[in-house]
Amino acid sequence: MTRQDDTVADKYEDLSRHRLAFAQLIDSLASQGKSALARELADIAVRHHVWSQPLQRPHQHFVRAIPGSPLVDTSEFWFVPYLEQHFQRILGEIESIGDPQEYGFTPVDGPYEPFLYKGGKWEQAILYQDGVRYKETCRLFPITSAVLDAIPEVTADSWGLAYISWLYPGTHITPHCGPSNARLRLHLGIKIPDGVRMRVGDREFVWQPGKCVVIDDSFEHEVWHEGSEPRIVLILDFLHPELDKAERARIMKHLRQSEDDKILEFLVESQLHELKLDDDGENVVAYPTPAVVALVKQKMKELGYRSISNQNGRLKAELRRDPGIA
Repeated sequence: MTRQDDTVADKYEDLSRHRLAFAQLIDSLASQGKSALARELADIAVRHHVWSQPLQRPHQHFVRAIPGSPLVDTSEFWFVPYLEQHFQRILGEIESIGDPQEYGFTPVDGPYEPFLYKGGKWEQAILYQDGVRYKETCRLFPITSAVLDAIPEVTADSWGLAYISWLYPGTHITPHCGPSNARLRLHLGIKIPDGVRMRVGDREFVWQPGKCVVIDDSFEHEVWHEGSEPRIVLILDFLHPELDKAERARIMKHLRQSEDDKILEFLVESQLHELKLDDDGENVVAYPTPAVVALVKQKMKELGYRSISNQNGRLKAELRRDPGIA
């Protein structure tokens, strides 16, 4: 990038801070079938230096110096043949689990909810997140976790997730982009029925059992499951090899934050004052900050609501018996 380009980018620095808002609006439009309008907004964002190309829209972290490609040559990574070598062992262990819901694994959701996926069901079992080992899940999958433990790039030194993903028939993961182009994502096909496919950027592919695919999920991607059996893949995030030393050090410094610091950061960003497990340890009770509580109480009293919730992208409100009572 030339100095003139730097100056132009600096001019639009404030716009780049609103990547998440751009990304959510674009993905929302795309999920509603308004692809032309979504693409028009993406083109506008690129013209204003929010991103470099319309199909690559990371909302959290964007390193302009990293060359972008939807699919990456797997021969660049030593651990690809290692994972493929252990495929049969991983497959046998995952098959022995059966229905993941019986073990408490929950449907996938995230910052794009409620339009991240439509219909069907999508579940995951997280083994690692941001270098932290999920002990209970790893205990349930000792073979798979032992294989991963030999790959620090996707465990201790990873920014992101290592998880098993179950996608069920009738599910459409709608077009969206991952949070950063500073990492890549590996898919190892475990059980791949007919009728499933994935698009990343302008490339479309079908997984192969026992074979790895490496994608840059900061590119727009979507998945269709039009088959009759669950699709299962092992998904592993790792830092992009083109990341420079300074940026890598900054990310690793963030990863080495204590878990308490990360939780505190989450509470602050989510405007939450307190989180509690209920007596059974099955549900989480969240308490917003006093300012948010005051605002919500005022609005709910004005509207006469006793409770409100997000039900698959629709507001569900329960009225108080006498809305006139303060």
